[in-house]
Amino acid sequence: MPAPSPTIQVITNPAALAALAPAWNDLAAATGNPQLHHDWIATAAQSFFSADQLRVVVLRDGDTLLAAAPLVQVGSGWSRQLVAVGHYDLYEPTDFLYRTAADLGPLVAAVAGLGLPARLYRVPADGAVARAAWPGGAPWAGPVADRPTSSPYLDIVSDWAAFEAGLKSRTRNDLSRARRRAERRGTLDCVFHLAEPDTVDSLLSRFLDVERRSWKLRNGSAITSERRLHGFFVRFTRRAAASGGLHFAFLDLDGRPVAAQMFQVRHDRLWIYKIAFDMALAEVSPGNLLTHQVVRFAFDAGLRGVEFLGASEPWLDKWTGGVRRQVDLAWYPPTALGLARRLRDRSPAVRRGADALRLAKGLARGLARGLKRRLAGR
Repeated sequence: MPAPSPTIQVITNPAALAALAPAWNDLAAATGNPQLHHDWIATAAQSFFSADQLRVVVLRDGDTLLAAAPLVQVGSGWSRQLVAVGHYDLYEPTDFLYRTAADLGPLVAAVAGLGLPARLYRVPADGAVARAAWPGGAPWAGPVADRPTSSPYLDIVSDWAAFEAGLKSRTRNDLSRARRRAERRGTLDCVFHLAEPDTVDSLLSRFLDVERRSWKLRNGSAITSERRLHGFFVRFTRRAAASGGLHFAFLDLDGRPVAAQMFQVRHDRLWIYKIAFDMALAEVSPGNLLTHQVVRFAFDAGLRGVEFLGASEPWLDKWTGGVRRQVDLAWYPPTALGLARRLRDRSPAVRRGADALRLAKGLARGLARGLKRRLAGR
């Protein structure tokens, strides 16, 4: 008797997603990316979306998970689409999970079978998902890759002394001057903490204290600037502290933290999730001084590299050895909804019209509620 074929399942409730954790992490381990592990995906789903938005598509062979697409449905009416859980509201690279390229084909077909446009932000530009045979069927249907981005990384291929000697002389001199300026202000100390379940909340609180004094509070990107984002990091750091490898690094000046980083050691690499420094001390470059020590931590720990995540920025060039390139991948089904979404995405005039219509509807609802309250108060 032939073996049964793998089956597709669409996970639409948190309990079913939670039950997948062991099999999910077994599959995610092959990616080497902790942001595809169950902790990250499940926490993002819980923090940013309601339970009825889940549309996680999985390919299974019995109890073995062969492939998974961590998706949610956002929008309503003609704006409905699928997006990846791990990226939305976090702006980190994302991907599908799969054991082999052969497992990816049925998964992509199942995602397309949901009949909704799909927007996958920052998938690997040279990865199998970007190259997958997404179905077409109409002139506007099929995949479109655009908006290239990149995230920096460093592969560790030498010892620390050789790496430091290989830094540009200007970088070494800038670090020395910054350290001298800082030490004229007080005692400088770099402290690393491995987060434990009973210490993680206080460490996160200390990190957030630094972040409130950084540029992030001013531009609205601080963790505490958005309730759901704060909830995500509270939940994620607790889970990561329980599973292990979550660290907080602080650069202290006279015992007060003036720079902070949150990172995780996983798959023999150091993954930097968040950084912050006190803007009042920008002239002593506390962020660069701490990054110097965090990179050294990776060397001293015998790791294979550092992933800076986020997006490439000029100030990171001094530390990195390359970038991982990503693209945004959009897929449009051969339906009226697919055509409407493609017009909205690709036509500025249509997009402006849709935004204006949504604004007008919101204003009309607000006026109606106000009128109703006034009439009720008579």
